[in-house]
Amino acid sequence: MSVARPAASRLLQRRPGRERGAVLLAVMLIFITGAAYFLLEDLNAATRQAAREQQTAAALSMAKQGLIAYAVSYPDRVNADSGPGYLPCPDIDNDGDAEGTCADAGPTNFTVGRLPWQTLELSDPVDGSGERLWYALSENYRYGPNKLVPLNSETPGLLSVDAATDIVAVLIAPGAPVANQDTRNSAPNQRSNYLEGTNADGDRAFASNDGGEFNDRVLVLSRAELMAAVERRVLNDVATVLRRYNSTHAAYPWLAPFSDPRAGHFLTNGTASTGSVGNTVVDTSKDFDALGVRSGALVRDLADGSYGYVSTAVNSTIQVTALAGGLSNSISPGDSYEVSFRVAGVATGGSSGLTLFDASKDFVDLGVRQGDIVVDVTDHSIGVIDRVGGDPVSPDTSQLDLLQLAGGTNNQLTPGHEYEILRLPFHGTVGVRKGHLPIHSSGENYVSSFDVRWNLESLIVTTTPAGVTNPAYWPNADAFALSSTETGPIAVPLERGRCRWNDVQSAECRGSTTMTYFTGVAAGTSAGDLLADTTNRDFGNWGVQRGDRVEDLSNGSGGIITAVSGSTVTAPLSSAATFAPADNYRIRVASQVADSDFEFFVSSVLIDTDPSYDPTLVSDYDVVESISGGVLGYVKDPVTVSGQILFSIVDVDGNDISTSFIPPALGAYRLRYRWVDTREYEFNLRFNGDAVPSALASGEHRHRTVTSAGTLPAQSGTPTVTLNDYGVAGELIATRSVTIASATATGPDATVTVTGLRTDLAPLAGTVTGAATLKRFTDSRISFSDWGVKVGDVVHNVTNGTVGTVEQLLSNEVTVIKIRGSTEFSISPGQRYELYADFPAWLTLNNWHHVVLVGEVAGKSPGGGGADCTPPNCLTLIGGGQPDDNKQVIAVTAGPPLATQNRASGNIVAYFENGNAELGTPTFDTMPASDAFNDFIRVVDPPLWP
Repeated sequence: MSVARPAASRLLQRRPGRERGAVLLAVMLIFITGAAYFLLEDLNAATRQAAREQQTAAALSMAKQGLIAYAVSYPDRVNADSGPGYLPCPDIDNDGDAEGTCADAGPTNFTVGRLPWQTLELSDPVDGSGERLWYALSENYRYGPNKLVPLNSETPGLLSVDAATDIVAVLIAPGAPVANQDTRNSAPNQRSNYLEGTNADGDRAFASNDGGEFNDRVLVLSRAELMAAVERRVLNDVATVLRRYNSTHAAYPWLAPFSDPRAGHFLTNGTASTGSVGNTVVDTSKDFDALGVRSGALVRDLADGSYGYVSTAVNSTIQVTALAGGLSNSISPGDSYEVSFRVAGVATGGSSGLTLFDASKDFVDLGVRQGDIVVDVTDHSIGVIDRVGGDPVSPDTSQLDLLQLAGGTNNQLTPGHEYEILRLPFHGTVGVRKGHLPIHSSGENYVSSFDVRWNLESLIVTTTPAGVTNPAYWPNADAFALSSTETGPIAVPLERGRCRWNDVQSAECRGSTTMTYFTGVAAGTSAGDLLADTTNRDFGNWGVQRGDRVEDLSNGSGGIITAVSGSTVTAPLSSAATFAPADNYRIRVASQVADSDFEFFVSSVLIDTDPSYDPTLVSDYDVVESISGGVLGYVKDPVTVSGQILFSIVDVDGNDISTSFIPPALGAYRLRYRWVDTREYEFNLRFNGDAVPSALASGEHRHRTVTSAGTLPAQSGTPTVTLNDYGVAGELIATRSVTIASATATGPDATVTVTGLRTDLAPLAGTVTGAATLKRFTDSRISFSDWGVKVGDVVHNVTNGTVGTVEQLLSNEVTVIKIRGSTEFSISPGQRYELYADFPAWLTLNNWHHVVLVGEVAGKSPGGGGADCTPPNCLTLIGGGQPDDNKQVIAVTAGPPLATQNRASGNIVAYFENGNAELGTPTFDTMPASDAFNDFIRVVDPPLWP
């Protein structure tokens, strides 16, 4: 019998499907919720990873900008003597501060470490994993005592990342630890605990992905990126230099012709340490091998002006070949020196005497110019370039003509001879519209014209020059060597003068000048046979005697002087000509006078079978005089036969007057010969004295005047003033030298005044003469304000190396404050200083002036009146915005070399691009940096900004 179920039971039996659906739904909800959770978790993880990547990128970018800012402001932060571009060493001990020095790449590499964020004044940038950044540095960009000098846009980066080279710094975010990096806490400064693969091996090569477990994030700072900022800083300072010059002189300086920058590019410079002697340079602060000094580089001892070539360079020692061209030709401790690139070649066919050909060179394109020095390495002779490019009528840019060669074996250029071209500092040249800044540093030789007056009469005993027999001439030669009283100042031209400032009141000049001996202008009293000089010249003091020759250059006549009386001479002229006021004249003085007897005449020909002189030295227009009769005549057609001399005698018009010489018996006659044609003055002057502040000379060049009275320094036994007289054939007739053996030998009346020493742009150098404290010093010899010194100018204590800036000026007293981040400035009496009122010290120390080109218009040059230009007579800047044709002064820097530029050529197109490389045009170009253009432009006048 069946039993009926309750209703509830029946109901339960009807719902099993719904129950199962609910369970499934719940399961599905759980699945969906789980999936959503994991999906959201992945999204959150991705977001967190993106945030970490963003933080890493931001930290790397901040670090890169911090490095650039540090490099640009390095002279202001650390050392005003050092230029922009230097970067700090890494932080090795994780305290945020850069180490004081860092070694080269290698097993003991300290150019890889953490970013010195405190030194860079950053807020401790960390990557997305919370780790501090790591930092690798190209060691030639490091700061510190072993920093590279010079450093500029020519300095390559030595690091590489993947296939990219020329990198100066690499920034690395290490990320979270990967395998084998679980000991970070126990070894927090070990590279391999943070960096992977090639990034951890301590060499110069880095990678952005080295495979395997690799999570380094890399950001590079290339040379081009760094220099893009640094060069703008350089141009701002160049603009300041030029504007200051203009504000003082109402003109911008004459520019120096473009010159191959490598010719003046030095590898390093410094001061010789203890152990330096002879041909050995020791500098314990340098590693010459690391600085790239190699055999053949040029070494200059700036202290004595000598030079030689590197034989070997090991660690801190350079062995130099035999030094030449200086005062002592020996290195001594304390001597300043520099090591430069060699600019060399081999003379090719056509080279002869004073003419150098090198078919492989275009000397014009290379910027070689008049005044540069050529050393014949084979012959060891040295000479000064007189002309570049050959005869203008038939120019040849492979040719150089020299003024002279001296100091060698033969002093003759010959094909196959090796040669060097020595470049002196850039000097301003009148008329140059595009060129370099005219800069020379203290203690550095430079090209300069100058005028000399002197009185050294107490310094030597008069002696007869060898081979001179005219008793009136040789005392004259002595007198003219000892004093310039009769001649007035002697002018040394630009191409033959070399000077250097050792101190504001201490200079050294070498140079020579050649003058006709001698010429003048007839005074208003000149008439007929009478000649008077407009300067009241005392002809007797010039060695003029009866029997010397005179030419009236204005009418072409000539004659023999019959009488000398003070400032007048009497001389009947040929063709019945007469002297007239303002006529130009020339007198020739005979250096040799000989009395002899002639045996007989044959057909009006005088015959002397036993002459008392060398008959081979006699030539037409020598003067002969009958001693008994007093008749004067010219020698005509001299002939020497077996030691006998035969010649005719004619008057000023060529008529035979031999009968006037025939006496009753054998005749005595006087012969005057070997006429002085040119006189050369050579100066090798060291002097101290009162210096007149610099000024523009004759609207052309800034110059100084120095007067020395009784304080001439020792000359090391070298001639101070040398007089060389040459004959018509160029033969040396006589040499007279005045030597200063010591400062006490000058006597109370010894004076030398040198005027017109060019200074262009130069530092003010001096010695502390009065009381000094740590911040204040006195130089009683000068007024600093008169020399253009201003608050903010850099002061360098040359003796102890401390640097500061001018805080206050009081006549001859300067108060100095230290530069932020530098050693406290200090100075004491007797110590030497340099005060950079013209330009920053680093501009020359780092050779930035070699890669800066400046253009200026005529009105803004010296003597131009300062008038603003009006288009189209202005400089044109293409791509610089409107207006672009009203520029008056523009400066441009050459960036790092482009792939298409071979700077070994020295040509301007290897440095500058487009219109910037066209020296003969007023056009400049500016455009965004690219693979084809990386010049940087700054308009100086009119200023775009202060």
